[in-house]
Amino acid sequence: MPLNKNLAKAYHRVGKVYTRSKNYTVALNSMLQAIKVDEAYIPVYQDLGELYYQLKKLDKAKEAYKKYLDL
Repeated sequence: MPLNKNLAKAYHRVGKVYTRSKNYTVALNSMLQAIKVDEAYIPVYQDLGELYYQLKKLDKAKEAYKKYLDL
């Protein structure tokens, strides 16, 4: 697996940890960093959708879920 994919996975996992601890700002930054590193890393989009839903950003949640389904 290329380095970028490993970095994306790591940022995603960090984001999930922060989401579970309800530190949504840091979680969001980590997940967006995962996408910045690898836009095609599919699993992050589902969790990003759920995170945006928790933040009551429903339009962004819908976009993230759509991207998850399209990839």
